Amino acid sequence: MRKYKILLVDDEISVINSIKRVLDNLNYNIYSTTYPEQAYDLLDTHKFDLVISDQRMPKVSGIDILKYSKKVSHNTVTILITGYADLDVVISAINEGSIYRYISKPWQNDDLVKIIEESIDYKQRMDQKDTALNLLLSKNKEYENIVHQLRNKLSKTNRQVKNTLLRIMQARDMKLFTHSKNVACYSLYIADLLNLSNKQKLTLQYAGLFHDIGKIAIRDKILFKPGKLSEEEYTEMKYHPLISSYILNEIDFMKEVVEVVLQHHERIDGLGYPLGLTGDEILFESKILSVADAYDAMISDRNYRKEMSQKKVLEILQNGIGKQFDENIVNTFIEGLLNEKKFPLCKIGYL
Repeated sequence: MRKYKILLVDDEISVINSIKRVLDNLNYNIYSTTYPEQAYDLLDTHKFDLVISDQRMPKVSGIDILKYSKKVSHNTVTILITGYADLDVVISAINEGSIYRYISKPWQNDDLVKIIEESIDYKQRMDQKDTALNLLLSKNKEYENIVHQLRNKLSKTNRQVKNTLLRIMQARDMKLFTHSKNVACYSLYIADLLNLSNKQKLTLQYAGLFHDIGKIAIRDKILFKPGKLSEEEYTEMKYHPLISSYILNEIDFMKEVVEVVLQHHERIDGLGYPLGLTGDEILFESKILSVADAYDAMISDRNYRKEMSQKKVLEILQNGIGKQFDENIVNTFIEGLLNEKKFPLCKIGYL
């Protein structure tokens, strides 16, 4: 069992010694400094699992140090030591994700140990998720071969690369291929309604076509499961935007598509994945892709359910405004659909 590395930052040596005494019999490798500005050097030279810092210190604030620790290592867990007067600052820092927990002065030693142990447990879970993703990618030799083949074809035309990717999806799963073309259709339709530029339309076309290409790396028993996915299976499925962006990032003309694809399962309310972005943090093109993706998924037969009625789908889209979807995009899309004489668009060759 490895020893987890903890960094203590406080300008008062008595506070650092107090925490060290509490942790003395636990299996941790403790680093410390009473010079807050030196914490940056330590963070640059060591990879810490947990960083604990006082908030009020000369020259440098604790939040600044903890933000920097997340910047150099995103899986580092952060704890802020604070007094009652700084609670508003702490709450703000928790909400923006720069700290995981806080410790109020004075503390009970049992509470301190509990918070640290919970933080290390959280760190372990984050590392396990990263390991699962790396294992998923490393085990899929077929996927690695596809990426290698694509790299060798980059000298060919964009159309050749695009058609190759589409054939890969078609060979893997015909429903995935059809859904991808439909999402591209609806994305372009919304882009037309919103009078977007030709550059944005091209980005949306490619993003729609390849937003789910990462599913070629998902195991068959999950991708084709007829019933509801288990929590573990759903966790693996949620990696597909990351894998899609990983594949597309290897292609020069897809560079502007990568972030759009990565964010297509983000939600306005921040409950999406894989980044948990909110509101304006989400790319506008990704918000369009999200609506198009959800719409086609609901009006189509899936492995686990039959297609929904048009009335039900539009109701779900409207109910998702401000939570999952952008209000203007949904309203514009629905208005356009209701005014269409021929429907659905993707069956009349819109793309």
